Amino acid sequence: MSFYARTTEKRKSYEADELYEDDDNRFKVEVVDNRERERKLRREIANSNERRRMQSINSGFQALRLLIPHSEGEKLSKAAILQQTAEHIFALEQDKTRLLQQNTTLKRILSQCDREGTNSSDLKRSPPKKSKIDQEARAQEHSKDDENNNVLQSDDYVEEIQKELIELRCQLERERRLRISVEEKKRQLELDLADARSKSNDKSPKSLTTSRQNLDTIVQAIKHLEGDKPELLETPTKCKTEAVTNGPSSAENASRRLIV
Repeated sequence: MSFYARTTEKRKSYEADELYEDDDNRFKVEVVDNRERERKLRREIANSNERRRMQSINSGFQALRLLIPHSEGEKLSKAAILQQTAEHIFALEQDKTRLLQQNTTLKRILSQCDREGTNSSDLKRSPPKKSKIDQEARAQEHSKDDENNNVLQSDDYVEEIQKELIELRCQLERERRLRISVEEKKRQLELDLADARSKSNDKSPKSLTTSRQNLDTIVQAIKHLEGDKPELLETPTKCKTEAVTNGPSSAENASRRLIV
């Protein structure tokens, strides 16, 4: 009986261990499944957020493209859309300033017309107190108009100064480039002159030696033909000296001697 009881207890313990292991494995599988589900949910949420962000960006660019003045069927990139929007905004600001200036001028004209009409009516009907009040109100309007005009003039003055600065920078850059090119040309000319001078200096002694050699050969040939006469032993240099000292007659005699 005790043996059977032990075996039954062992079986029960084995069965309990198997059940515990099965429960543990099931719990691990459930944990892994839960983690994968959480990862999938996070990915889906991130993808949906990215899609929404891209959709909002694309819708914004489409709205900007509708606002920009462009031709139909023209394909524009996002960079081109941004550039054209910036240019369009700048043009609108310029139009705004121009319209403000026109508005101020029109207000001034209207105020002047009203003043003339009120002055004519006040002189006929109203007492001097009303004229003083009207003058104060007009003075206030004048001051406001002058302030607006001063602001607009200051903006225009700043823009003009910026344009002048840009033009001056461009002129300075052009002058610098011209100066560099002129200096390079000057250096090249100096080098060419130096080379020409060196070549001329090298050629001049060679030409003198060749001319002297030619004269010596002519004199030797004359001596050989005349049979070494004492009168024809004179060199061309001696004939030249005689021509210089004795005048044209001696020069003719020397040339005749050389010819003979």
